[in-house]
Amino acid sequence: MRRSYNHAEYVIQRQAMMQDWADRLECWERGLPQPALPKPVAPPELEMIAAYLKTLADQNPSAPQVVAE
Repeated sequence: MRRSYNHAEYVIQRQAMMQDWADRLECWERGLPQPALPKPVAPPELEMIAAYLKTLADQNPSAPQVVAE
């Protein structure tokens, strides 16, 4: 059975992708240099997990620290 595609699930990432594409088309049309690649947009679930892990790290300062790039 094929899983149906949930369009609302990726709406934030799709908005960022479409805005980037529109900016690139506008630059091509005007003969301007291309804009820099956008930073990836993390899904809300990853932001929640990161906040939870930070809370755990704050509660246990002796735990090894992980530095995000």
